[in-house]
Amino acid sequence: MIERQRVLLVVPRMNIGGAESHVAQLARALKAAKWEVEVASGGGVLAKELAKDGIPHHWVPIRWGYKISTWRLRQVVQNGKFALVHAHSNATGPMVADVCKEFGLPWIYTAHTGIRPPRMECFGEASRILAVSDFNRRMVVDQGAEFINPERVVTLHNAIDCDYFSPQGKRDEVRDQWGVEPKDYVIGIVARLLKPERKGHLALLQVLARPEAKNWRLAIIGKYAWWYGGTRKVQKRAEKLGVADRVIWVGHQVDVRPALEGCDVVALPSVAESFGLALAEAMAMKKPVVAYEGSGTNEVIGQKEGGILVPNQDVLALEEALECMESPYYRELMGNFARERIERLYGLPRFMDRLLKIYHEVLKDKNRIWESLHTNPDHK
Repeated sequence: MIERQRVLLVVPRMNIGGAESHVAQLARALKAAKWEVEVASGGGVLAKELAKDGIPHHWVPIRWGYKISTWRLRQVVQNGKFALVHAHSNATGPMVADVCKEFGLPWIYTAHTGIRPPRMECFGEASRILAVSDFNRRMVVDQGAEFINPERVVTLHNAIDCDYFSPQGKRDEVRDQWGVEPKDYVIGIVARLLKPERKGHLALLQVLARPEAKNWRLAIIGKYAWWYGGTRKVQKRAEKLGVADRVIWVGHQVDVRPALEGCDVVALPSVAESFGLALAEAMAMKKPVVAYEGSGTNEVIGQKEGGILVPNQDVLALEEALECMESPYYRELMGNFARERIERLYGLPRFMDRLLKIYHEVLKDKNRIWESLHTNPDHK
């Protein structure tokens, strides 16, 4: 039996974001399972949070370019006595592949989106590729058809810690802070403002501009800065549509739960999502959701099990779905369905059981190869 060993999680940054939140949650869960876990990244607010939990962080400036980041990662791996490296984000692939090859370490890659140049062929060297949805798995297999063995690509849906993401009873407190009236209907969107035309911010502003939506508010939850082109685009569009006074700029939240509680419904009319982690977190908080269909969001929401899927980029259908959610009775019903679905399909214990089995399989494969090399009399 493979004993619990030391694993290194590698991700470009540890700021607020889907992949970064996943890595932070994974690190804590591995520690709770008595594995030795450390994280390597370019730093960020989530790295500081992990340090409070006693999880070591190593600074590796992955965004600084291949040479310097590989040199630094080599130092970390050489000193760390790791049994396994688990890479996240396309940018980590080439350096993790090269360093692990140098030290004879197995590595796993979680595809939070897909695989992209440069050096796409390096992902063929991973012991396993974990896709966060069936939609994402199909994309990875298609993109890597020339160099990835499809049998090594497995779906492991993102996980939600339902003990953490549960209603806290802070709805009224949060809405008071936002200056929201009791009659107001608050739609939340949790997404960075880098590409608002793809994530759905602009579509929601268009919905907000309807004459029938006078008491609708849009809470934008996620990282933004005024020098981002996306932030300026949203602000200008809101002003042009005459709804700027009904937009609540919440900003990025280390703890997103209070902001989610302040919303009546959470929408993510994104052109495509590998999974839709923000939707799953909202559903665990008993918030009904609305999203465009055709990507990983289908697997999160299902057939009206806590939310409504509408045709991709159909703003009229988006309006109609949000109108349905105006009913407090319907929201409560759908919110309860949402929580039950996430607990049943995407709870953290289920995820960790599957992930640790994969870790054990990979480490056993490594041990078998090692033993065969050292027991084969023909091996030199």
